[in-house]
Amino acid sequence: MVRFRICPSCDANLPAQAEFCTQCGARLEPLPASFSVWLPGLALLGLLLLLLLGGSAYLFFREMGGLPALTPAAAAAFTSTLRPTSTLRPTLPPAATVEPTSSPFPTATARPALPSATFLPSATVTARPARAQISNEIYFAAIRQSPGYYGKDDKVDVLAKVPAGDVVEILLSEPQSADGLTWWYVSWRGVSGWMAERTGSGKTILIFLP
Repeated sequence: MVRFRICPSCDANLPAQAEFCTQCGARLEPLPASFSVWLPGLALLGLLLLLLLGGSAYLFFREMGGLPALTPAAAAAFTSTLRPTSTLRPTLPPAATVEPTSSPFPTATARPALPSATFLPSATVTARPARAQISNEIYFAAIRQSPGYYGKDDKVDVLAKVPAGDVVEILLSEPQSADGLTWWYVSWRGVSGWMAERTGSGKTILIFLP
């Protein structure tokens, strides 16, 4: 829209909405609505036509040899005025190149050499006793269904009673522990079961034979 207007009487610059001249007091005619709307467009169109005609004339005289050639900067400025205005895009700075400060691969750490294995001579394996004799410290030794005697019914758990002096055959090389005693799996006259090595009071039951 038109922001200023000129007084026809005194040529004073006045605001576009003024109805009277502030210099001479003359009454001003209101501007037509179409004029106020189209005036900026007409001014811009006239400027573009002027630039187009001037550029065309310059190029014509240049081709005829009457004017010196435009410098590259001036030619670029003139060409940009003939092209439609495009949306300016922000220029991004060049991407920074990140240089690794160290090797991307982990550095192999040398491990100390392991000492060579030293094979020790194997310990002498003691063979299980094949037989054992019932000690005379007791009257007889009970053969039970399972190791231990606490809380068991002797009528059910005791399979046989071996008298003192008899020999039993030991069937398993590894004894078991139950109720604080060591129990061996033995066989006597076709009956197999578990027999304690000592009594709860510490008396010897089994005397192992060579």
